[in-house]
Amino acid sequence: MTNGSIVSVNPNDNAAFEAKFYATKLVAEVMRARRVWPTGTTEPLQHLSIIGEEFGECQRVMNDAWNSQKPWKELLAKELIQTGAMCIRALMELKL
Repeated sequence: MTNGSIVSVNPNDNAAFEAKFYATKLVAEVMRARRVWPTGTTEPLQHLSIIGEEFGECQRVMNDAWNSQKPWKELLAKELIQTGAMCIRALMELKL
């Protein structure tokens, strides 16, 4: 671990650098969600429902973009990060 990072990444490895960039966004979203909903749950089905709802938001972004030619990349990135964060939160709270 260097410079307070979760992982060290070779700056010449673009894929690893990009993965670290998104991992940082995921961790920030997990922490934000814990502030907003601090109690969480230990029920697997509740976590799957939350993840499903977030995935549904990803689908909605793409459906809206397809039907109206709206810009979608930034919105999809936001929803994918939220979906990933809820997957991480499920792993944490279910102690998997």
